[in-house]
Amino acid sequence: MRATMRNFRIRWTEDGRPRESAVSYSERVAEREVAAKRDNGAVDVEMFEVDPMTGEELVRS
Repeated sequence: MRATMRNFRIRWTEDGRPRESAVSYSERVAEREVAAKRDNGAVDVEMFEVDPMTGEELVRS
């Protein structure tokens, strides 16, 4: 069975300003980063999947 790498980025609001990660993470690392952002006071923290080639957000149904 072949494993497929999924890529995620993070969005959050810090000091009233929307932010987005410039790099992509594996799902496990993204979850860890989300928790760290929340622990540091960021709000509206979410992770979203991106296309590994284009960096565009993938919409899953």
